[in-house]
Amino acid sequence: MSFSDLPKDRAKLKYIAFFHVAMGTKEGPAHVFMALDVERDYLINLGVEPEVTDDVVMKHIYLLTEHPEFEPHCKDGFTLVMEDHSKLAQKIQSIIGPCKGTVLFDKALNNSLSNPVLIHLMGSLKNLKKE
Repeated sequence: MSFSDLPKDRAKLKYIAFFHVAMGTKEGPAHVFMALDVERDYLINLGVEPEVTDDVVMKHIYLLTEHPEFEPHCKDGFTLVMEDHSKLAQKIQSIIGPCKGTVLFDKALNNSLSNPVLIHLMGSLKNLKKE
């Protein structure tokens, strides 16, 4: 599924897919937190953490709302699409609410939005290993 395959009523919404990717390093696992602005096809790197905890997730959602590339969404509203962490719904809403944001916990939609990024990222990493 690509972005253009989204139903027309959904395409009018401004989706931000929030996700992280686990990568192995010499020091142990690293989790790269990212947010994909689907409308603009723009990826925001939010940071890297050694683990994924509720506090870490909340930190990166807050960092998203403070990111300069995110500012247009604070004016027009958006839907933050997440795979999980539904137990944090109230806390997440308290962070994104002032920016006219709502949170949607939909694993299938999050995966369909983030998969093109992940495929590209994994391809890039494979190419680096070949060099």
